Amino acid sequence: DYVGAMIGRRDAATALAPALMPGSLIIFAEPSDGGLPRGQHVTPPDPFYFMGRRGWFLAFEWLSADEIEGLVDAGARYFVTPGREALRRQRPDILAFLDARGTLVASPSAFAAWDLRSRDRIHP
Repeated sequence: DYVGAMIGRRDAATALAPALMPGSLIIFAEPSDGGLPRGQHVTPPDPFYFMGRRGWFLAFEWLSADEIEGLVDAGARYFVTPGREALRRQRPDILAFLDARGTLVASPSAFAAWDLRSRDRIHP
C-alpha cells in the first residue's frame, strides 16, 4: 500500500543520511512513474527531506554519464537510488559507470548511494 511504501522510503532515507557528509548535495534517481518528459514531472520530495539534503532529481530514462558528471561539476557528491537492482535491470550502463566512477557507500539503508568524489583527487 502507499502508506507502507512511503514509510519504507522514509526509513531508507533516514538510515542512509548519517553515512553522507553533512551539507552534501545529492543526485536522486529512480524509475519514472509514467514516462513524463522532463519539465512535466514531479520531483519526489521525501528522499531529500528525510536525508536532510538538497540536490537534483533524475528519472532513470533521463540518465547519462555526461549529465551525472555535469552535476558533479555543479557540486553533487552522491548519487542515490532506491536500489541497485532496479538500476541494474533498467540502466546497466549507468550502474557500470557509477561503479567505475564512485565508491558505494556502506550503509544499512535499502537505498544505494555512490560517493562520486571519493576517487577525485581534487575533491576528497
